[in-house]
Amino acid sequence: MMQSSPGRFSRALDAVERVGNRLPDPVLIFLWLIVAVVALSVVYFPLVLAFCQRWVPGFGIGTLVAAMLPYSLAFLVSGLLMTMAWVWLDLPVGPGAPVGFVLPN
Repeated sequence: MMQSSPGRFSRALDAVERVGNRLPDPVLIFLWLIVAVVALSVVYFPLVLAFCQRWVPGFGIGTLVAAMLPYSLAFLVSGLLMTMAWVWLDLPVGPGAPVGFVLPN
């Protein structure tokens, strides 16, 4: 077991707390990640379209959207089903964390 002085440990915890306090709300981080995924999708859409048109000359935007739509819907449905199963089984989100939102007193 590693021995350290209480002052060093306390300073380390203070540093971790300062870094944690500088982070934005997790909802904002999630929204930023959604924006990043959409931005990357917008960037790669013409690239995928160009590659598809290289082998299939009549391939257009509608054909690409029609080809990808079933996959998008399958991911949506499977994600919703897994979330509903998680809530129905009342599995914790983390150690000691409830599934629902607990209002503070």
